[in-house]
Amino acid sequence: MRPTRLTMSAFGPYAGQASIDFSLLGTSGIYLICGDTGAGKTTIFDAISFALYGEPSGSFRKARTLRSDFAAPDVKTYVELEFEHRGRRYRVLRNPAYERPKLRGEGTTTEGADATLWELDSPEKPPVTRTAAVNARVLELLGIDRDQFSQIVMIAQGDFRRLLSADTKDRSAILRKLFGTEPYLAFERALARRQRELEKSSQSVTDQLRGIMSLASVEGEARAAELERLQSLLAPDADALVALLDAQEKDDAAEAGSLDADAARLREREDSLKAQLDLATQTVEAQAALAAATAKAVAAAGTTATRKAELARAEDAAKDAPELARKTAALAAELPAYEELGRAHADLAAAERKAREARVELGKTEAALGEKDDSLARARDMVRELAGAPAELERAKASRAEAERAREAAAKAVHDCEELGRRTATVAELAAKAADASAALERAESAQAAAREEVAGLEAAEARHAGAPERLARATAACEDVKRRLAELERSCQDLRKRKREADEARSTWEKKKSLHLGARKAFDEAQARYAATERAFLDGQAGIMASVLAPGMACPVCGSTEHPHLAAVSAEVPTEEQVKAAKQAADAAREKFQDAAAKAADARARFNASQAELSRLIAETGGEDALAKERAALTGEREAARNEEAAAKAEVAALEDVRKKRDAARKGLEDADRRVEEARSRGVAADKELAAAKSGLEEFSSALGETDAEAARARKRVCDGALDAALKAERDAHVRADAGAAASADAERLTGEVEDLRARRDARRESVDGLGRDVASATARARQIAAGLSFGNGAEAKRQLDQTEAARRALEDGLTSARDAYEEARRSEAATEASRRSAQERLDALLSRGQVDRAAVDADLVQVREELDRLLGRQTALASRRSSNAGMRKKLQRLGKQALEVAESYGEVRSLAQTASGQLSGKERLSFETYLQARWFDRVIHAANRRLSVMTNGRFELERHRGQQTGAGGSQSGLELDVRDTFTGKPRPASTLSGGESFKASLSLALGLSDVVQASAGGVQLDAMFVDEGFGTLDQESLELAVRTLSDLTGSNKLVGIISHVEELQESIGRKIVVEAGRDGSSVRVELE
Repeated sequence: MRPTRLTMSAFGPYAGQASIDFSLLGTSGIYLICGDTGAGKTTIFDAISFALYGEPSGSFRKARTLRSDFAAPDVKTYVELEFEHRGRRYRVLRNPAYERPKLRGEGTTTEGADATLWELDSPEKPPVTRTAAVNARVLELLGIDRDQFSQIVMIAQGDFRRLLSADTKDRSAILRKLFGTEPYLAFERALARRQRELEKSSQSVTDQLRGIMSLASVEGEARAAELERLQSLLAPDADALVALLDAQEKDDAAEAGSLDADAARLREREDSLKAQLDLATQTVEAQAALAAATAKAVAAAGTTATRKAELARAEDAAKDAPELARKTAALAAELPAYEELGRAHADLAAAERKAREARVELGKTEAALGEKDDSLARARDMVRELAGAPAELERAKASRAEAERAREAAAKAVHDCEELGRRTATVAELAAKAADASAALERAESAQAAAREEVAGLEAAEARHAGAPERLARATAACEDVKRRLAELERSCQDLRKRKREADEARSTWEKKKSLHLGARKAFDEAQARYAATERAFLDGQAGIMASVLAPGMACPVCGSTEHPHLAAVSAEVPTEEQVKAAKQAADAAREKFQDAAAKAADARARFNASQAELSRLIAETGGEDALAKERAALTGEREAARNEEAAAKAEVAALEDVRKKRDAARKGLEDADRRVEEARSRGVAADKELAAAKSGLEEFSSALGETDAEAARARKRVCDGALDAALKAERDAHVRADAGAAASADAERLTGEVEDLRARRDARRESVDGLGRDVASATARARQIAAGLSFGNGAEAKRQLDQTEAARRALEDGLTSARDAYEEARRSEAATEASRRSAQERLDALLSRGQVDRAAVDADLVQVREELDRLLGRQTALASRRSSNAGMRKKLQRLGKQALEVAESYGEVRSLAQTASGQLSGKERLSFETYLQARWFDRVIHAANRRLSVMTNGRFELERHRGQQTGAGGSQSGLELDVRDTFTGKPRPASTLSGGESFKASLSLALGLSDVVQASAGGVQLDAMFVDEGFGTLDQESLELAVRTLSDLTGSNKLVGIISHVEELQESIGRKIVVEAGRDGSSVRVELE
């Protein structure tokens, strides 16, 4: 890539458009970019880098700061670069984002960043547009990104020293970007991450195995001892515990089969006893149902007799219904006449309303006519009074025009005098401004020198704190290790406390469940006894209940007799059927609670035994709370020491970060100081030019004035202002009178027509009032004629009488219908109750035929059977709980055992790989995989650099990579340290010991060597230009000549190298130059050829 033409607009210190024709400099050799500090030499490099990549060349300048402070608001900011690459020509146009005035309205808006690329040799191809697309196309063409460009093509001011002065960590970051070693670093980190994941997985499996072992349950002393031994092992043996659980399961399965057979036998006996109790209950219920049905039959017969008497009374009352019907018909026939009367009254009211409204309208019309007559007379008087107003208006207009001409002449004289005063004051202000600009330039140059000293001091402070990050990393790792061990200890303490708490809770729960079991058993016995007593009392009282509904002549449901000389009495304490059922339900509920309490008590006992065993295992494993407390105290001391070291390291890192921030700020301040110096110079030149122009303008303006006495001009203007005001007032008064005369004439004409119209309307309304009076008299006579033949005063009274008569008739008819329906319903109900009584008698006879049951004996047998079932159920529940728990644990143990083997195999392999890749092997050089690869690249860079360094130092110095080893677990990464071998002593020493001039030569050699290696590794990129910014001022005459000769050899026949420098020797020895000059209105640039 070789630039051929560069155009900058409103870019950096260039206010307008500045162009550089690089084709004038040829295609090979060295040219110089020279000029004052801050004039804009480096800006040329920034413009080329920005045009290609959208970023400036240096690491401290940003694209958003590129717009020129000297530029006018309407001047666009952009860079246009034409260049050649591999024999083809290209042009790229790019602008940064910046604030500009709005095209419409006031204020500013942001001009968005944009870019366009043309292939000049292929005009038929459409240009590449948009920033991202242009960036991608430039990367495709050149084969290098912006960072590589800044290392091998455009070595920005101060940047090429970084590779020489960096430590292994910083140098690794530089080489990572240039040679793309990020994947190898990612590989190292992935191995370390996988190692940590496997460590966590191993610990997780171990914790899960210990948790499962703590819940295992077995019976027998031998098995309990074996379980305790397995729980005490440091490495849990999952297979041994599975074998122990299998043996326990075999015994539990045999016992479960025996318990199932016993339970089935007892349930068959329970079902037989429950069937006998059910027969006794059904008999009692049938006897109660017969008694209730008999009582309902007797009541239904009485109801039938009552309804028959009510029907007879309703038939007698219904005989008056025909007379009421006749009256209803007569009233209905009169109703239309009442409607006619209502219409007549409505017509009368409407006629009276219309007559009133017509009289009101007649009065309004007569009043309006009087008002219009008065207005017409006044308008005619006004017309006669203003007949001469138009002539007065024309005279007033002529006077006003003359006064305006006189005032304009006076105002111009005043303005000229005032402008003379303003120009005189402006000259004085500009003189003061020029003096201020000169003082500001002196202050800016002083601040520039101070900023340079500050940058140097901060860079030295940064070097003193360079080892702080590694110290912090070691301290942090120590803190994390102690924190992890404390966390493990705390988990052990919490687990011990938890197991103690669980054991206490399990004991308390077991005691509560045992107490509830005994209480439930007692409650069940009491509820069963209450149920038996209630049932016996109910059966004994049934005779009295049936006797209470018998009447003389009714057959007894037990013996069939119709005579009842000795009825059984009803006892006041006989329970009802609902009470018997409630007692039975209470007994059943008490039985269920008793069985449930028995199962829960057995389960609570098993949990208590398991928690006690787990607590004993934990105490044996940890040594108890006293041992844990001693270990915690020791770890707490370690933690405090580690925290103190970490705090000290953090403070040193913070100091380093603070120094770096201050250094960056100081560098930015230095750039700002350079810019302010140039701005101060530009403002001074601009102020001088402005002052000279103002003085010249003042002299020309003063000589052209006719009158210079401002007070006399203002007095004459005040007189003219008064005359003009008087003329304007006279003209306004004349306008008012003329307008009033025209308006009065129009009003008179309008009012004449309105008066005639009102008189015609008044006559028409008088005739309408007379006609409406006649309509009112006619409507009154018709209403009186209709009312004379009616029984009631109005239709509403007649309608009320008709409704009352009709209601009475309907009430008689409805009463008769209701009485008949009630009588028929009573007869049907009597027949139904008799059928129900016969059905209840038949059901009781069928139950009595199946035999009698001794409820007391059956109840006793049933209680005994259920107690035995409860005992079996408790044992079955405890056995099933243990089998289910052990079966689940067996599956988990098998899965976790397999998982533990897989994790252990993977961890050994990954751990070895991770330590090797990260350079953490004990006793070996701490050289990571990525650093090893970077070292190979760095060796190639050093080899290429030494070819130039040997020339520039007359063979005295040679760069080499440090070969020393850093062993042990605490050393930092090594492998990229740089030494310099001095042939005068024959010994290597750190490159940081080189003097300023020697450092520049070594840095330039490294930069050129890096350029060679990167260019070769980037797929044979072709770069026909190189740019080097500053640094030559530290060289003596001989070193300067050697450096120039080295760069000249570099150019060959097809490479052009540009150098930025203030050194006068270079300006004298290099004939081709780009000269940059600063000015108060911005910088300018030109090409000089000698």
